[in-house]
Amino acid sequence: SRNSKDPAQLLRLQQALARAQQGLKERTLKLQEYTDAKTGMKFRVTNIDKKTVKLTKAKDIKTVKIPNEVTLDGFKCTVTAVGSKAFSGCKKLKTVTIGSNVTSIEANAFFNCKKLTKVNVGKKLNKVHKKAFKKCQTKKISVKLPKNLKKNKKLKNQFTKAGIKKNKIK
Repeated sequence: SRNSKDPAQLLRLQQALARAQQGLKERTLKLQEYTDAKTGMKFRVTNIDKKTVKLTKAKDIKTVKIPNEVTLDGFKCTVTAVGSKAFSGCKKLKTVTIGSNVTSIEANAFFNCKKLTKVNVGKKLNKVHKKAFKKCQTKKISVKLPKNLKKNKKLKNQFTKAGIKKNKIK
């Protein structure tokens, strides 16, 4: 056709092709912190291959559900931990439900959450740091375990070492 010899047209087509190829370059998940658009919570990638993340900063609201999975930058990731100081100083927090893929709660995760009274545990939790509930009113906190963890003495001991009363772990 006669347009194929038009240098300006050729240049526009080359530029359009370059933009299209740029858009096709593979996106990758990085070992960094991302903000979940849906919840506003922040998560840090802990393993790129397994697409696992830990919660690093939550919103200060009365009731929080830590999700099982989050989509960050287009990647579906599994939430496996509540990071250190994730809820630090959350003044409104009363109830937290921990997602079923969370395996650990790190030190100071709920630091200074004075109104926290209810923790609903997910079925894969196996590690609670002894300082997880530091500066909380631990005598008022009740922990609800899922059926599969009700007889887990090791986990119950970790909660008591973190200051939760034995009779409040059910």
